[in-house]
Amino acid sequence: MKRTPAKLMALLKTGLVSPLALGLLLSACSSTEPTQVKTLADLPDIERKPFQRPQVDVSTEGLINQYQALLAVSDDPNIRLYARYRLVDLGMLHQEQVLAEDANFDTASLDGLIADYQNLLDTYPDQPDNHAVLYQLAKAYDLKGDLTAAFATLTKLIQQYPDSPHVAEAQFRRGDILFSQRRYAEAEQAFSAVIKQPEASSYLLNAHYMRGWSRFKQNRYDAAQRDYLLVLDNLLEEHTDLEGLPRTKRTLANDTLRVMSLTFSYQAGGPSVKTLLDTTGARAWQHLLYQHLAEYQFGKELYQQSAETYLTYIDNHSNTLWAAQFDIRVLDIYREAGFITLIRPEKERFVILWGKRSEFWQQSNPDVREQLSPHLHQFLLELGQYYHARAQTQKQSLRTGQASASAQEQQVTAEKVYAGYRQAADWHLQFLETFPLDPKTPEIRFLMAEAHYEAQDYNEAIAAYELVAYAADGEPLTNLERSEKDYQELLAYQLVGYDATAPVAAPQMRTEAGYAALVAYQSLLALPESKALESEELQLLQLKQVRSQLRFADRFKSDSRAIQAQTLAAQSLLRLKHFDEAAEVAKRLLAWQPAPDRQQQKVGYLVLGHSAFEHQAFVEAEQAYLQALQRMDKKDGQRSDTLKKLAAAIYRQGEQAVAANDKALAVKHYLRLGEVVPESRFRENAEYDAATLLMEMEQWPEAIANLIQYAKRYPKSPLVKDIPTKLAYAYEQSGQWQQAAKQYLVLANREGDNPESQEAQRQSLLAAAEMYEKADDLPNSINTYRRYAHAYPEPIPMAMEVRNKMAEFYVRTNEPLKRNFWLKKMVQLDADAGDARTDRSRYLAAYASRDLALQQQRSFEAIKLKLPLRKSLKKKRAALDKSLSAWEQVANYQQAEYTTEATYRIAEIYATLSRDLMDSDRPKGLDELELEQYELLLEEQAYPFEEQAIEVHQANAENAWQGAYDDWVKRSFKALAELMPAQYNKPEQEVTFSDYAH
Repeated sequence: MKRTPAKLMALLKTGLVSPLALGLLLSACSSTEPTQVKTLADLPDIERKPFQRPQVDVSTEGLINQYQALLAVSDDPNIRLYARYRLVDLGMLHQEQVLAEDANFDTASLDGLIADYQNLLDTYPDQPDNHAVLYQLAKAYDLKGDLTAAFATLTKLIQQYPDSPHVAEAQFRRGDILFSQRRYAEAEQAFSAVIKQPEASSYLLNAHYMRGWSRFKQNRYDAAQRDYLLVLDNLLEEHTDLEGLPRTKRTLANDTLRVMSLTFSYQAGGPSVKTLLDTTGARAWQHLLYQHLAEYQFGKELYQQSAETYLTYIDNHSNTLWAAQFDIRVLDIYREAGFITLIRPEKERFVILWGKRSEFWQQSNPDVREQLSPHLHQFLLELGQYYHARAQTQKQSLRTGQASASAQEQQVTAEKVYAGYRQAADWHLQFLETFPLDPKTPEIRFLMAEAHYEAQDYNEAIAAYELVAYAADGEPLTNLERSEKDYQELLAYQLVGYDATAPVAAPQMRTEAGYAALVAYQSLLALPESKALESEELQLLQLKQVRSQLRFADRFKSDSRAIQAQTLAAQSLLRLKHFDEAAEVAKRLLAWQPAPDRQQQKVGYLVLGHSAFEHQAFVEAEQAYLQALQRMDKKDGQRSDTLKKLAAAIYRQGEQAVAANDKALAVKHYLRLGEVVPESRFRENAEYDAATLLMEMEQWPEAIANLIQYAKRYPKSPLVKDIPTKLAYAYEQSGQWQQAAKQYLVLANREGDNPESQEAQRQSLLAAAEMYEKADDLPNSINTYRRYAHAYPEPIPMAMEVRNKMAEFYVRTNEPLKRNFWLKKMVQLDADAGDARTDRSRYLAAYASRDLALQQQRSFEAIKLKLPLRKSLKKKRAALDKSLSAWEQVANYQQAEYTTEATYRIAEIYATLSRDLMDSDRPKGLDELELEQYELLLEEQAYPFEEQAIEVHQANAENAWQGAYDDWVKRSFKALAELMPAQYNKPEQEVTFSDYAH
């Protein structure tokens, strides 16, 4: 390799030698072989000297002067060739500098430069680096403004040197010229050729950009947009905005976005952007397409289209912060365009898409949330206020329109009003969820509670009211309230959107919220669905109301309504049968300062009284009721019931004394009841019970006096019917037989058709007769027993006894006929009794028959046999038959006592007739023979009767062998001794031991 001239080397050191010149230079020096150096040791030693940088004039003019000097002194054709090419290049460079510095540059100065380039081409037509000359020549023409010559030169370069590194730029410049000449299709081809060049990297973006414009000018928007996408892809890469780009790239990106916006505006706008991206794929920076298009449209006052472009992005990319920011811009556009009716719905959509309930919010980081929060704060406040106000207006319209609207229309309208309030409540709630620590939270929560109340969502209203009133007050709960945790679990809704460190409402708002909760509870319990709750669920709801009342009274004691809340709580606890709690609340009420009014004190004492009554603390109940009555006027609607409870408390004290077996104390309570509450219906029972206890205590005079007084005081009382029974018993026990009999007669005279009543009447009549008998009141005894006997033939045993008594009474009055009447009744009753006969009835019947038989026998014995004997004997025989029949009837009762007598009496009747025959009168005028014959005739008549008598006596005597050796058997033995002395009249022998031995 030839050594490079020193001067050329100096030029190279300046770094100002162009690649073209360097190439020419190297080609000129290419004939010399390089020096071979095998190893490092073969390198010659280099003498190191301090380097002195030469002072070189590096200005364009200086370089031109140097190359002109080189050309003047060098005879080397290669150096001269290089110098000539370099001088032309420097001339071009100089012209460009002048053009940059002087806007009024005279292009005529380029003519010489063009001539120099043309001269080179003509002089060295085969020079391989002429492609660079053509490139510079085209540039000169371009600077001169001769685009035709420039275009032709560039075309020649491309055709003659297709592999030249300048082809890409040449094609690009050709495209520019074609584009400026509105030859858009040819320009597109030129730019496409640039894009196809492998060395076109420095022109690729601009080529796509210009090809996009060329296609745009041909109305080929889709194709143009793809070029623009490639430009933006290369410019932005992973950027999502233009701020991080260098200025030149940012400018190109802006231009590209602007022209893309133009293409989209000629199409469908925002949907066209979506279509393009759906086809080519999503980009991280794709929001810029929508943004620039929307802003372009906005600048053209196409407000609706601008908003729709943003909305297209929002609809498809709601998971991005850009979408939220675009939504804010949409609202600005609506305001600018005056689209007032669209603003509120868009705010709603903003909250739905990016508010706290959205999926976007849940997945976003704190920085993103911070960006969204100001807008959400504003929108939620506005939306809550809007819907609340609208619901109020609807409610007012409903009120004023009710007179003309049908029931169905009213119902529909009412439902709309409720729905409106619920919508307002939900917007309020979203504010609370999103900004739990905001200073406005107490106010917003109160508004939410109000909205729920108006919507009749009373549970939710109560929860919100109570949260405003109590949740953050830090005060302890009363012992009647559940723990805060349990309480809030019951009202879980109220914790939504709540933070323990949230601002506390102003005192007045807290008070009003607490009271509003009480009103809401009243409304809730008045709902039909609440009344239809199962008992346990309803009671739980009522207990929650009580807790709210107690909280209000406890937290806001200075409020005039607090004592009323305490009063209502006491009443409710009593109604719910929470008696211990009710009593405690009532005591707190009565101890309230300033003192409760008369009505509230009355309620307190009534609650205490009722609670004590339920716990059977009747002494305390009595005292409380007395206090309550002192606070009632005579017209008080509760006076009557309170008097009843007072009387009941006294009465229950009597019952307790009875249970403790202190009957005297019980009587005291029962009797004082009438003194304390004389008009009480309990007085009847109390005085009756007192009389009953006095009887149990056998204090007969006091018991009788109370019973008589009770009957006079309460003649219509159902208990009066028992008075005669008790009086009869008391009189009887105290020995007042006549008075007892009279009471028994009262009982006997009562009407009654049922068996029980009839039996009671029977026994009472019998008891009355017995009492008269004990009083030795014979006339009343006879009358009463007679009444009984005629009225009650049954039961047989008692009927027989009564008839027996009647027979005995007539013995005392010496009225045998009446006595015989009842004796016959006894016999007949027994005969008719059948299976109802008893041993006693048979005995009494036998007794009556014996008495009647004895009378019959006496009648028989009283008949004397007179002449004519036949006549008197006939009468005697008839009496005999009756007497025998009577005694046979006595014997048939088989009562040992009366059977032996009857047998004896029968024998005696036979013996009597035999004796009477023998003792009868003899006819007068009979001679001795006739008399003797008459006597024989009498004996013949009497003998059978005597034999019959002996036979009957013997039968009676045989009873002795059966163990029935009574007086009548003994009499039969005596009669037999007289009738048959040889057989029966023997002295009794005593058997001694010695006799027995022999």
